[in-house]
Amino acid sequence: MKYGVNIAIVIGTIKELEFSQQSNDKRFYHGRLSCERLSGTSDEIRFIIEENVLKEIGFDYEGKRVQIRGQYLSHNERIEGTEGSHLKLFVSVQNIMEVEVSTPAKNELVLEGYLCKTPIVRETPRGVKICDLMIAINRRSHGKSIASYIPCICFGDLAVYMGDQPMGSELTIRGRIQSRAYTKRTAEGTMMERIAYEIAAYRIQVENDDLQ
Repeated sequence: MKYGVNIAIVIGTIKELEFSQQSNDKRFYHGRLSCERLSGTSDEIRFIIEENVLKEIGFDYEGKRVQIRGQYLSHNERIEGTEGSHLKLFVSVQNIMEVEVSTPAKNELVLEGYLCKTPIVRETPRGVKICDLMIAINRRSHGKSIASYIPCICFGDLAVYMGDQPMGSELTIRGRIQSRAYTKRTAEGTMMERIAYEIAAYRIQVENDDLQ
């Protein structure tokens, strides 16, 4: 089984951090990082960090500007009170360092994996082509082979190109972690605000092809 590259490097401001769980003798925290775009809006990036790694910047986290490096992973989380689940996406932090408050934001991701669903091409009301992709990335964890499933989107000519790629195609993706708010109607008919997380790809290499 091929284990692909999975590198996430992000610079932003910590907005939230709290204890999550203990596994054997290790304690883990989950948090939320705000990473500004050039447009002035910000992406919310969720992360999980082991306590011994977190000690590198201390526990007085509020408002700290940090650089984190790790892997972008996913797991299915059960929805309480139902038989359903949803895909939770997060950076698994391998190292963290505090930076100056004035340090520009950074949001870079490189993934190697394969298409595990048929690409879907759609068009916005303004005529922009968008392609939805689901990428599987294999890795080893505690001696076992597991996969993270990462939703990605791409635009324009790249979207049209990717829409013709078959399932199983091996890909290398460069992009950024993106969050966007949307409204969803519940089973009871009420409207609920939700946040979607995905990778906005700006360059994709398909086996020996390369398009950006």
